[in-house]
Amino acid sequence: MCNSPADYFPTGYLQDVKTIGYAGTLCSMVIQKIDKGKIELQDPQAYLSTAYSMLVIDQGLYTYCPDSHFRWVSQAPKIPNYSGCSMRHGGMILPRDILRFVKLQPDRQNSFLEYFFNVYLPIIGISTEDLIRLKEKLKQDKDCLEIKALLSKM
Repeated sequence: MCNSPADYFPTGYLQDVKTIGYAGTLCSMVIQKIDKGKIELQDPQAYLSTAYSMLVIDQGLYTYCPDSHFRWVSQAPKIPNYSGCSMRHGGMILPRDILRFVKLQPDRQNSFLEYFFNVYLPIIGISTEDLIRLKEKLKQDKDCLEIKALLSKM
């Protein structure tokens, strides 16, 4: 188990992505296999917390900060694809749908979200103005209510 998001991302994350394969598709079947240990990852909770964080950020930047979204997709390594399952396993429409299939440890999940917002996004050049806008918009976004309290503390 990794001690912090910085210990896991991006090196451990990319190794786990390679282990999963599936061309980056993160469908309900893959999540359940990870949760049941049928796909052996370095740190399943870290992988799922990273995937969840990346998907929330991807959706938020695409919707509210389109100029920064291009920078995000060109800089972030292997953003999971949760809607492209060719086997029609389904169940994944929104980032929070990950939480329907697996129980993430809240403290770890929050530490990954904080890492991406406070460390990684500024490193790749997302402007302070867009970070503030993204946080404010996500707090009001009905698709992201599960992170409203955390965003209010940041």
